[in-house]
Amino acid sequence: MSTHTSMVVVPLMALLLLLSLRATLGQTAPDSGMDTKLKDTIVRVHNNYRTMVKASNMLGLRWSDYLETKAADWVSKCDFKHQADPQWGENIYRSEFDRPVTSIVFTGMASWNLERSFMGITSCCDAIVNSTLCCNYQQTVWSQTRDVGCALKKCPSLTATDKKYDNAWFFACYYSPRGNVAGVSPFKKGTPCADCPYTYDQCKKGLCYPSKFCKGDL
Repeated sequence: MSTHTSMVVVPLMALLLLLSLRATLGQTAPDSGMDTKLKDTIVRVHNNYRTMVKASNMLGLRWSDYLETKAADWVSKCDFKHQADPQWGENIYRSEFDRPVTSIVFTGMASWNLERSFMGITSCCDAIVNSTLCCNYQQTVWSQTRDVGCALKKCPSLTATDKKYDNAWFFACYYSPRGNVAGVSPFKKGTPCADCPYTYDQCKKGLCYPSKFCKGDL
């Protein structure tokens, strides 16, 4: 290749790279429908449910912006089903009624919590026998889950297994580390905070927190 040709190709490649970068930066992530107050409420309600269990090794949850982004991407598809990604746990809820956002979020979390009545049933969350009676609740109170991030989307048309719903709400929460692991108990019954992990030396309302917690964790 001649020197002249090289001088032409290099600026051209640089221009193409710049255009590609601009296109990437121009892409915006789906809106999660969450504000700071709603995020704090979701964490507080989850931790209240976790406190009620009276477990000896229950970690306090904190908000994850990363999981919020993942949840937002999923609900933006308006396809009401579990993504079933092994990287994180997932709870989902839909509402066909147009209500205040806070009401939808509260009702969704309350519906997951109601599944606690099935916890005494053997294999209430077991993929082998296709049982999902308590999977949402079990994920909510999975002791070793540390992070939660959620998203809410009003879908013009929400696809579900049985039908399509017009102007329905899709609410999803993602969790890490994931729960509902086969053969593992969701939590250990006992005196609250008696079996906190080594680095979790703070106890607040029966939940374990690390010594270097972020503001808002307690």
